[in-house]
Amino acid sequence: MAHYTDKTILDTAEQMIRRRGYHGFSFRDVAEAVGIKSASVHYHYPTKTRLAVAVVERYSRRFLKGLGPADAQAPEAHAVLARYRAAYRQALTGGRMCPCGMLAAERDGLPDAVRRAVRRFFTHNRDWLADALARTAEHEGTARTRLETQALAVIAGLEGAMLLARGLEDDPEGGPGHGTGDGTEGGSGDDPGDGDRAKDRDRAHAGETALFDRAAPAP
Repeated sequence: MAHYTDKTILDTAEQMIRRRGYHGFSFRDVAEAVGIKSASVHYHYPTKTRLAVAVVERYSRRFLKGLGPADAQAPEAHAVLARYRAAYRQALTGGRMCPCGMLAAERDGLPDAVRRAVRRFFTHNRDWLADALARTAEHEGTARTRLETQALAVIAGLEGAMLLARGLEDDPEGGPGHGTGDGTEGGSGDDPGDGDRAKDRDRAHAGETALFDRAAPAP
């Protein structure tokens, strides 16, 4: 059995959610990708709901930590927006959607606990962006409700840009569930064609980033 950690399970589940959404993977998929038995995944996360919530909560903490404190941002609104936009652009690198954006698109079919976790992610982001904008000279004295509305518009624009970038570019993985032999999202390295596929993926991902740059709202 392969050596693994709780982090390995979360990393694998996150990548699957980014590409396939909540309903596009199973415990068995995660177990095969990690190289363990499904029972080992169940040991850490008794239900798929708990696994998805753990993925969302970890991603939310990581994303907000990467942004830094809202009260330590630049005093210009365009700089705040540029920093926030860059965080989304970085998340798309490698052909990866924001997992919370993927899950939000499946909202009606999600367990309540997962829906609440996704909602918290967007609420925290709205609050961070509104707080950061409130400290800029351009928005001094602006009503809180107006700042929150602007923050939601920015988030919606960036999530939409990620979705368009994925939708308008060919899938470098050959579609959901595309097998690689070793359970990873890339390639095993044993097939002589893996190098060509890797180049195709790199080109597709570069195309996605270019599409995001065109579609995302300017800072």
